[in-house]
Amino acid sequence: MGEDAEEFKKPHRARSAGKKAQKKKEKGQDKKSLKHDPTTAKERNPKAFSFQSSVSAERQFRRTQDLDTKKQHAPLIDRTPLEPPPIVVAIVGPPKVGKSTLAKCLIKNFTKQNVTSIKGPVTLVSGKKRRLTIIECNNDINSMIDIAKIADLVLLLVDAWFGFEMETFEFLNICQVHGFPRIMGVLTHLDYFKQNKQLRKTKKTLKHRFWTEVYAGAKLFYLSGMVHGEYQRMEVKNLGRFISVMKFRPISWRNQHPYVLADRMEDNTEVELIRKNPKCDRNVCFYGYLRGIHLKPDMGVHIPGVGDFIMDDVSKLPDPCGLPNTGDKKMKRSLNEREKLVYAPMSGMTGVVYDKDAVYVDLKKSGNAEATHSEAKSLVETMQGQKETLDTKLEEATMRIFSSDVPLLSNEVQYEEEDSSPSSGICEEIIAADDGRRRRKVIFNDEDTNGVAEAEESDDEGELGGLFRVSKPGKLKLPKSGPWDEIDCSVYTPAGTKDVVSRDWSNEEVRESIKDCFVTGQWKSHEDARSLLKMDDDEEVFGDFEDLQTGEVVKAEDEGMRVVEDKPEMEKTAAEKRLEKKRKLKEMFDAEYDDKDPAGTYFDDLKKQMEMQAQMNRAEFEGMDENLRLQFEGYRPGLYIRIELKGVPCEFVEHFDPTYPVVIGGLISGEENTGYVRVRIKKHRWHKKILKSRDPLIISLGWRRFQTMPIFSAQDVGLRNRMLKYTPEHVHCYAHFWGPVTPQNQGFLAFQSLEGRQAHFRIAATGAVMDLDKTAAVVKKLKLVGTPLKVYKKTAFIRGMFTTCLEAAKFEGAAIKSVSGIRDIVFVRTWYEVTVPKFYAPLQTLCLAPSERTKWQGMRTVREIKRERGIKAEPNPDNLYTPIERTLKQLPRWTIPKSLQRQVPYKDKPKYAPSNPGIPVEKKRIAVIREPEEEKANELIRSLKMMRREKQFTEKEKAKTKRREYRKQLQKAEVKQIQRVKNLKKRIFKEVSRMNKKPT
Repeated sequence: MGEDAEEFKKPHRARSAGKKAQKKKEKGQDKKSLKHDPTTAKERNPKAFSFQSSVSAERQFRRTQDLDTKKQHAPLIDRTPLEPPPIVVAIVGPPKVGKSTLAKCLIKNFTKQNVTSIKGPVTLVSGKKRRLTIIECNNDINSMIDIAKIADLVLLLVDAWFGFEMETFEFLNICQVHGFPRIMGVLTHLDYFKQNKQLRKTKKTLKHRFWTEVYAGAKLFYLSGMVHGEYQRMEVKNLGRFISVMKFRPISWRNQHPYVLADRMEDNTEVELIRKNPKCDRNVCFYGYLRGIHLKPDMGVHIPGVGDFIMDDVSKLPDPCGLPNTGDKKMKRSLNEREKLVYAPMSGMTGVVYDKDAVYVDLKKSGNAEATHSEAKSLVETMQGQKETLDTKLEEATMRIFSSDVPLLSNEVQYEEEDSSPSSGICEEIIAADDGRRRRKVIFNDEDTNGVAEAEESDDEGELGGLFRVSKPGKLKLPKSGPWDEIDCSVYTPAGTKDVVSRDWSNEEVRESIKDCFVTGQWKSHEDARSLLKMDDDEEVFGDFEDLQTGEVVKAEDEGMRVVEDKPEMEKTAAEKRLEKKRKLKEMFDAEYDDKDPAGTYFDDLKKQMEMQAQMNRAEFEGMDENLRLQFEGYRPGLYIRIELKGVPCEFVEHFDPTYPVVIGGLISGEENTGYVRVRIKKHRWHKKILKSRDPLIISLGWRRFQTMPIFSAQDVGLRNRMLKYTPEHVHCYAHFWGPVTPQNQGFLAFQSLEGRQAHFRIAATGAVMDLDKTAAVVKKLKLVGTPLKVYKKTAFIRGMFTTCLEAAKFEGAAIKSVSGIRDIVFVRTWYEVTVPKFYAPLQTLCLAPSERTKWQGMRTVREIKRERGIKAEPNPDNLYTPIERTLKQLPRWTIPKSLQRQVPYKDKPKYAPSNPGIPVEKKRIAVIREPEEEKANELIRSLKMMRREKQFTEKEKAKTKRREYRKQLQKAEVKQIQRVKNLKKRIFKEVSRMNKKPT
């Protein structure tokens, strides 16, 4: 019955009349009116937003100001060009964590291409305005340092099943010193966890530790598992989305220096020089995108791991992986397959590569490529199959002027040097793209066909800068033979004609035939350029438009007449209502947050000033010719350039490994010099040993890595640098060393060895450059000790303090101190200047074999040499603790004056011994000499005593043995007795338990 009542229960009906309904209706109307009210809630009801307590309001205000101030940073000039270079994405982590797999998955996500092996940088197009350069970091501290200096984004891979490894923390400390890039963590091997509880706990622990090292809230991705040898597609896609939209802040060192990450290297040394001397220096060309600031041709460069060089030649090359053309009016949300370019010459993922003096064509093995480029492929294969050079063929070629003449050889023909164009089979065509870049396209010319008309046509198109519409005309077929010497190259020759016919451009009909090829012509039957341009102009000047602020629509009925009408609320479309709503919301937001302080803050003014300066820098050379701009401005960031260096060691070319990054860093004025560098240094808290002065230390400063011998010091109150033998614990100190000149406040790190097999933390110390000088004023305390030789009133002659007269002359006027007057020890306290060793040895690790790069050994410490040779350090005898031998002082005999002896009691009066006491009794004794018989008797008695002692000792030993055996027997008997009692108790307890079990 109750269930039926619940089923047929009447629903609640809202009241439609009465006070309650009227109140709700008014309340709803108030809410609707508030939606269209431009004023804010604070403006409508200011009393509700006023503070109740002045103390809490002050605290809230302080907290707000603190948060705003923490967000502020020193603004930097944005030097990013209009077409920025690719963003360097470094994949870092210990071995066997999935770095190569992640790189392959990211490349496949962006380009839809499978990569078998990755060697060196891989550049790809990830969006309409963004390119990426993906590079994998080796498990080598040299590679980690180079990657940290150039990476914009770091994907830090961590094996979640194993946990954090030492390489991860070492890389994070390297990044903190050389400019912290954007870092995203990636946890792998999560499929090893079988229990979800353990997985969640591990994720939480690793996340909080990662936040401690990087910053709170750092992004951490999880790769849950692998499917068919690849990470899951959606996880990689989400990671790619974060990479595509991430923003970067310029780093000071990169914002002041140009640098190039080489993605290709070529040895251009003459073969004959290498044949004569295989160990000769090489001429090497490096290719890559320029980053940082503008590169001047006369700048010096440094390659970490190789050394300093002067650029022999710098040239600009076409971009092998350019951004897609954005000149099309149709906005695209994604890239098509043609625009998803990838460029990795060291990994074999290239198409056509343009060089300054050569062109390289990579023939694809897929069927589509063969079908599309069959003609080009056959031509290239024909050129590759030639066994003779072009010069040899030209020398052997013959020519007949008339059919009845004898054939003439090439050396019998005299040429007139009128045309200086190259005679090679490959030429280039310069095409102006819509975004203003100039690209060179390869054109292959056959030996049997003549390409004069094609070359002239392509040159005309390039010179006109794209005034003609780009089309794909058919091949120009001209007769193989004809009076070519009589043809004027400036005359247009139509395609498909059998005879050479010249056109008279002064004729009106001839000009009308090509009128539609220009912008003002009629391109199609329904598109007339003149009418379209007129329609565009009319729409701009006299067209209809809508005022979004007032909602008024202005229509053009007659020329020069405008009618204004208000569009009713009901006639507005959904899009117009949505735009009006967004406009009001934006006005409310602006009224609450923007323009609170009309004058603005100093920070805002500084940012605006920086932005204006950046715009002025970009607009300075915009309308200038490209070649002239390169001469004035230099090579700007984002260009693909070719750098040629001479004098490169041959070992670099012989042991070149593309998996190690090659960075060409530019040196600004003064950084090529060396001098005394004063730095502030602190031993790393995770490094086990303290550092000692004059011990060799490997330092990474700027672009360079070198070994030097620092002298540690502390600054006194009088600004005196006092030498320290060791670095203090958990406190900064100063250090002086001989090294390259580097700008102030530049961070550096130091380590003692390059070996990766060390279990402890390798980074020994970190710090920053303080100042540079040609001298190093480091002193240590010196205490000179001497003893007075002759003293006369206030004058004393000291000995043992100085060794030469010149040394004594240096200390004229010095303050002399003594312990207890001038008659005791005398010493002088002074300061002695310490000489900083001029030792600077750059690391040339890239000139070693890959297996020997982590075993590089420079100058060794004395401790390492002694340990290797098994030499023990002999202690200084003065530093050893020896027993103190004190000699008794012989005091003089105490004598009492005779005047006092009379008053002294008798017992205290001195007793005078005889003046000649005589000979002592011991000396008066006479020596006794025994007879031989007495000697024999004494010897016999001595032997008997010895035998007796031996017999007593033997008897004692036998007694001890008997007692020992007796104790053993007693122990055995005691054990048997205990066992017997235990067995008896067992029988008794069994009987008792049996009796208790019997029924009563």
